[in-house]
Amino acid sequence: MGGILTSVAVHWVFGVRNFSDMIEFMLNYRPSIIMQAAWAVVAPITLLVVFIGSLSNWKWPLYAGKVEYPMWAIMLGAMVPLIKLAPVTIEALRHLIKMVFSGRGRDILKPHPRWGPGCPVARQRLNERQRLNKEAAESNTQLQMQSVNTALENRNM
Repeated sequence: MGGILTSVAVHWVFGVRNFSDMIEFMLNYRPSIIMQAAWAVVAPITLLVVFIGSLSNWKWPLYAGKVEYPMWAIMLGAMVPLIKLAPVTIEALRHLIKMVFSGRGRDILKPHPRWGPGCPVARQRLNERQRLNKEAAESNTQLQMQSVNTALENRNM
């Protein structure tokens, strides 16, 4: 289940494009479209099928193949991993509630401004790449707006 949630969080929430950008930044080549499709679609579906298959074949555990464990022992065994994950979950929920009530709910999925490589040279390279991408997106938006305006002017004539 953790693998499914991780896959969805990384490739659907963070985004395959952003993930591919980070890989390209680190390795200097962009993953193929086939690899991106595998991350976004094939992996989560495969993990879900495996998870459902394991649930359908699940049987109550037996000691030495004969004696059933008491229910409290089974519940205790299930609670151990949940207890280990509880602090992370509680802190994430606390942060989420704080962001929503402070009016910054839209910032929840944005990375922290200090996020990035620890190496100053790599950080500078990443910042430069992000700046260039932003400028390219802005100029593309301006070109699109100009072409729409031109089309509307020609239509009105």
